[in-house]
Amino acid sequence: MHALSQLFVWGKARHAPPLDPNEYRYDEYNQLIRWKDYGDRSSSYGWEVDHITPKAFGGTDDPWNLRALNCRQNASNGGAIRNLFRDLPQKSEPAQSNIYSPLVNALATAKQRQAEHRSALLRELFPETKPRGLLGGLGRTSEDW
Repeated sequence: MHALSQLFVWGKARHAPPLDPNEYRYDEYNQLIRWKDYGDRSSSYGWEVDHITPKAFGGTDDPWNLRALNCRQNASNGGAIRNLFRDLPQKSEPAQSNIYSPLVNALATAKQRQAEHRSALLRELFPETKPRGLLGGLGRTSEDW
């Protein structure tokens, strides 16, 4: 994970008063995480960058789809998603693959709406800014995120 994304999702995590917010935060499940324990699954305070909408469901690596999550919670969420898919037919079973089309279509539509909403919000917040160079001259546009 890029350091910029790591820093961005750390900023999205809630402060844990009276602890130093540069070192400790709470994830969305109220688990305490520590900055220096990023990626350390052996630490009780270890954390990872997690996709809010999993890539398996059409999620992206956009910063708005990322969050800081305690390693143990992240592993638990991943196991739950694997269990959802465990009993689904494989792609080699074309007779049943169509039953998932509505879900796939709904996710694609939601992803498109999310991108349109994000673009509209950026245009509203930065009306005088051209799309290129919006992210501090990094040579990237909002679509790269």
